[in-house]
Amino acid sequence: MARGTQFLELVEMLRNELNRSTQVSVGVADVPRLKYQINKAYASIYDGCDWPHLRTEFPKVALQAGERYYDMPAGLNVDRIESVTNWWNARPHPITRGISLDDFNSYDSTVDERSGPVLKWDIRYTDPAEQIEVWPIPAGDDQSIQFIGFQACPKLVNDIDTCRLDDYLVVVTAAMATTKDKDDKAYFAAEATKRLSDLRANLANNLPPFRLGLGQDRPPDPSHVILRVR
Repeated sequence: MARGTQFLELVEMLRNELNRSTQVSVGVADVPRLKYQINKAYASIYDGCDWPHLRTEFPKVALQAGERYYDMPAGLNVDRIESVTNWWNARPHPITRGISLDDFNSYDSTVDERSGPVLKWDIRYTDPAEQIEVWPIPAGDDQSIQFIGFQACPKLVNDIDTCRLDDYLVVVTAAMATTKDKDDKAYFAAEATKRLSDLRANLANNLPPFRLGLGQDRPPDPSHVILRVR
């Protein structure tokens, strides 16, 4: 039960669960279907939970004077972005998503009106790909934006591609969809449910305590000093 299992090993695990031969020369014709079911289960499990080990603070994207659009940070799932920060004057400033036509009444990006700092961001399709749009267009090169969100889990294609989620959960979920036996399907469904429940319970145990009506119990931040002046 681990993460980082290679695609080829997942196929062998699925064959074992289905009581099929794991010899390479046997059942070659069925491999594409097994791989399809593994990827289907992989995507479903990924979408069903915010897995903390995939939460990432992505490298900063340097903003350039006069540049309106920027490439996405590598590996970022654009549908699972939690926050975006603009680093300006060496300090972080949260910025919000959503650039509207009303914003252009202040600084019109279509005619290259520039200012600072960047206050908003959004995602735009700029053929042939999606890119980050910032507003207003930077007037200088003294800013950078940073995304916090979740890593994407790309489709497994090559035998050496690795699964970023729990391999057993992926395999038993795939087995449930693959088998045609009613009893086996019920067994795999129960196994998948239990495994998912156990993993979520472990996630909950790693979260900070929450006091009803009082919020999270956080220790004082030693990096902050409170000055009281009389």
